[in-house]
Amino acid sequence: MPTGYSLAAMVLPVTLLLLLLLAAAELVLGAATPSHTCSDTMLNAKTQFGAVGDGVTDDSASLQSAIDAAVACGGKAVFVPVGTYVLTRSLQVSGHMQMLGEGASGSCHGLDTNVSAANMRGTVLLQTNSSADGIYVSVGSHCESVQLHDFSLVARPVHSTGAAVRVVGLENNMCDGKIERLLIENWETGVHCLACQNAALNDLKIRRPWGTGIIIEGDPHISWDQDAAGDSRIAGLDYFGCQRNGGGGGHDGCSSHAAIEYRNGGAWFISQGKYLLGDYGLLLNQTRGPTGTLIVTGNSFEEQLVSSIAFVLGTSENLTCESACNLKNLTCRKSLLLLTSLAPLFRLVLCQCDHLEQ
Repeated sequence: MPTGYSLAAMVLPVTLLLLLLLAAAELVLGAATPSHTCSDTMLNAKTQFGAVGDGVTDDSASLQSAIDAAVACGGKAVFVPVGTYVLTRSLQVSGHMQMLGEGASGSCHGLDTNVSAANMRGTVLLQTNSSADGIYVSVGSHCESVQLHDFSLVARPVHSTGAAVRVVGLENNMCDGKIERLLIENWETGVHCLACQNAALNDLKIRRPWGTGIIIEGDPHISWDQDAAGDSRIAGLDYFGCQRNGGGGGHDGCSSHAAIEYRNGGAWFISQGKYLLGDYGLLLNQTRGPTGTLIVTGNSFEEQLVSSIAFVLGTSENLTCESACNLKNLTCRKSLLLLTSLAPLFRLVLCQCDHLEQ
């Protein structure tokens, strides 16, 4: 030991150095996972809740925590940055909130069901559980606004028997909700909307549904006139289905039923859509008597296996194409409009498209 230095004099600086290092490490670790507060303008799924988005890590718990926090804060927005977020279960939404991604452009569209995460761009939620929904919205009997914007919902490696977005509950369960600019691929159902009031489904891209692109369904607990109180719309749907004969990528067994199936769904406006392949473009399945106002305008139907638009009526009323709903400015290719009644006898009425291309 050098002359003039005591053991105590040497230990004290070393102890202080260790304390400083521990404090620095705590600051670094704390910065990696900061806590959120309800005063935050927007919640970040990555920086505040630990989502990774690398296409490998299971991000289900992190995204669910972000959603729960947004609801608990009274309807905050959750921002999900660019990345591929693996899901192994459904994300549950129980109240007012928003989820925002960074776009779905050029994401994973293609007929190959084994598209890798490296080929997906924008914000992608990748469901790997073949029996789970993507996002499950259930807000009970009170009116809540849920908004989903600008990301992809994809099922891999095989198609999911669930729905990319499923909205369930009692009447008025998603008032003024918006689902916009989503890319949805390889699900049994794209969007299943039960008792949605004043909802807007805008500019959705639905690719290769194994069942139906969008199901609009009225609440069976309320009458049709209550159902018709709200005005909801589907605008700009870009639908690419597949057929059981192998067309449109059906080589793997994919068989699309309909782009949109309307089941006693109240008042809806369906406009400016493009529907390619599948059995039906629009299937109107009316089993509870008169429906709310249904306006279909400016849509284009192409290569449907059975019919561009089909009416399946469970009543014996003498309906015609004109009285069943308001059809305007329709373009159909290789298929006509079809009206059938289930009771008391089957009957068939062919309706005309404004622009029929054979």
